[in-house]
Amino acid sequence: MRIRIVAIVASAALAAAPQARAQSTAKHATFGVIGAVNLTTFGGSDAAGAENKVGFSAGMFARVPMTEVWSFQPELEYAMKGAEETDNSSGTSVKASVDISYIEMPLLLRAAAPESPNGGLYAEFGPALAAKLDCTVSGSGGGLTVSFSCNDAGAKIKSFDLGAMAGLGYEFPIGRQALSIGVRYNYGLLELASDANTKNRALQFLGGFRF
Repeated sequence: MRIRIVAIVASAALAAAPQARAQSTAKHATFGVIGAVNLTTFGGSDAAGAENKVGFSAGMFARVPMTEVWSFQPELEYAMKGAEETDNSSGTSVKASVDISYIEMPLLLRAAAPESPNGGLYAEFGPALAAKLDCTVSGSGGGLTVSFSCNDAGAKIKSFDLGAMAGLGYEFPIGRQALSIGVRYNYGLLELASDANTKNRALQFLGGFRF
């Protein structure tokens, strides 16, 4: 009887081992790269006339599972933001552009459906911290083009920004890796300058690859 009990326990342990290993693997952190095409502009009461401009973001991320559904995903990215404006009041079309580049760190909570062979939907949200790298103001019209740093142009852009980010996407498994596509919106919470109510706005169309 004792030998039979030992055999039953051993068989149960061996049967459970693959599942335990899978659960253990699922709890390990993973890493990847991410990139996006950005449509950015300015919001706020002093941003009347601001138009969208096209930029990009690129960087890397880590994904730390917390439960089967929830994970924490910090990212580190180079991000281009800004806005354009067209003025036809003088009879000549003049286009002005503000280009601001940042090192941005989204700190996202990610909710995803349990993994399946066909992949699944996910949602994400959280703050996005950003440190300004560079800022330029340029303009063109009447055959002339000029460009200045924001400081030289009198635009005192703050060195730090904070946004609220939210998005949806779909992740496709590729073996042990995964490819994802999605869309995000980054709503700037802080004024870009102390003398103007102007804040960043960014709509991102993104793709990522998890190793």
